[in-house]
Amino acid sequence: MGTTGKGIGPTYTDKVSRNGIRVGDILHGFERKYAVAKARHEQILKSLNYEYDLTEQEKAWMEGVEYLKQFSLVDSEHEINNFLREEKSVLCEGAQGTMLDIDFGSYPFVTSSNTVCAGACTGLGVAPNRIGEVYGIFKAYCTRVGAGPFPTELFDETGDKMCTLGHEFGSVTGRKRRCGWIDLVALKYSVMVNGVTKLIMMKSDVLDTFQTIKLV
Repeated sequence: MGTTGKGIGPTYTDKVSRNGIRVGDILHGFERKYAVAKARHEQILKSLNYEYDLTEQEKAWMEGVEYLKQFSLVDSEHEINNFLREEKSVLCEGAQGTMLDIDFGSYPFVTSSNTVCAGACTGLGVAPNRIGEVYGIFKAYCTRVGAGPFPTELFDETGDKMCTLGHEFGSVTGRKRRCGWIDLVALKYSVMVNGVTKLIMMKSDVLDTFQTIKLV
């Protein structure tokens, strides 16, 4: 799947199974909820005969919990909608790309969340009709980390050149990204499912030294 190994998948599994710990829980009954969650995960690991030592991870996690306590926790849906009622500008930036969306991406080679524009609504608690402009940001060429379909992938020195000039290495894992020519079919699909109103192309300078630039 090309996982980053950071526990995103298991975290979403906890959420969907209604077993996850939520941010607000760190202020109310945290110790009990944490103990229950920990016991459940340890049971899973033991059933798989997986050897583990949680000492370091648990220490780091608890430090993270204490760090979060310094902030004021708010109900984001009310916060954002209040801004909108006051006619303030709100910019929501998504992560990853359309083709990694759990529902509309190249399943099963996808992430665990909705990466399309609609994810802003479910993530922030904002109604779809409150969305104004939708900026679709895309590279002048295509990249992908990990497994999954990639019709325009290059396996030659051209692909290597894109990778080097574009510094195409995973921000979390440091893995080399797969590179290829821009896929206009995928771009058109992305524009459709996101309701894009403005397109912004980035990294065109990476292709400056190429004698030939191909489109698919």
